[in-house]
Amino acid sequence: MPFHWPDRSLDGLWHTVPVDVFELARRYGLEIHDRFLPDEVGGIMHKFEGKSYLYLNRIHQPERGRFTVAHELAHHLAHRTGIYMSSPFGSKPQERLADEIAAEILMPAAEVRRCRREGMGLEEMAKHFIVSKEAIRIRVEQVEEEERQRTAQRLRTL
Repeated sequence: MPFHWPDRSLDGLWHTVPVDVFELARRYGLEIHDRFLPDEVGGIMHKFEGKSYLYLNRIHQPERGRFTVAHELAHHLAHRTGIYMSSPFGSKPQERLADEIAAEILMPAAEVRRCRREGMGLEEMAKHFIVSKEAIRIRVEQVEEEERQRTAQRLRTL
């Protein structure tokens, strides 16, 4: 499911790879602070007196931090209120949706397809997008599945 940004004036940030997710989050009003948090917590987003704060776990690898910022930004844009905790494998529907949007933010489908056409392997793609190998593996599978579904839909209409 493609995600549509509410503010098109930020297209330049969206179309730059790797996406500067920290600047994107700041532009959407998230104030980001590094904190020492339990290992199982990627970040905590908190809204207080009209401001949104993201406390990012400073002990995590940069790739995980980028995904956490994108995940929490997805919550921020989708929900705009409340406190959300990020965990590696969220089970609630809104956590899965935030993960999907985060993947689209960090690894846009068009760029994933371009990288595949150029013959990039998963390790090279992970470096290109500054994400984990697991994240790009999952994203490639999603993009390929979307392609299969589009092709099947086109064939049904013939």
